[in-house]
Amino acid sequence: MDKPALAVSVKKASLSEIVEASFERYEGTAQNDDVKVFFVCLKNCENSLFCCVCEQPAFVSCSECYAQDKIEQKVCSLCLNKINIEIERQEAKDCLEIQAVKMKLLSGKSYSEASAGITFRIPVPEVDRGREDVRSVLAVVMENTEEGFF
Repeated sequence: MDKPALAVSVKKASLSEIVEASFERYEGTAQNDDVKVFFVCLKNCENSLFCCVCEQPAFVSCSECYAQDKIEQKVCSLCLNKINIEIERQEAKDCLEIQAVKMKLLSGKSYSEASAGITFRIPVPEVDRGREDVRSVLAVVMENTEEGFF
C-alpha cells in the first residue's frame, strides 16, 4: 500500500522570520502539530545555533564560519552572501579608482596642457559619424580645473 502524500501549507514571510508550516495528510488522517521551520533549509528550529549578524536560528549544516578581525563567527548562508557581496563591491570600487588614476596619468603624458582660450581639433571616429558628418570638431578651452581637466 502506498504511503499517503503530505501537503505543506506555507505562509508568505520575509527573509528574517520563522515560518510556521502545518503538515496535513490528504487521506483524512489527523493533522500534525504545527512545526516551526527555518526559512533557508526548512528544518525544525528547536535545536539550532543563532546567526551572529541577523540573530535568527541557523543550523550547523546551513551556516558557515566567517572570520572578521581574527574572530570566527557562525553566520547563516544569507548573511554570508550579503557580506560577500559587500566585500566584492568594495574591491570593485577600489579597482575602478586605481584604473581612473592610471587613465589620468596616461592621458596627462600623451596630451599637453591647454590654457584657456586655445582652439583645438577633436577627430570624430568613423563609428560615431554619419555619411555627411564632419571628420573633426573644433573646440575651445573655457577653463582648467584643479585636477588638470579642461
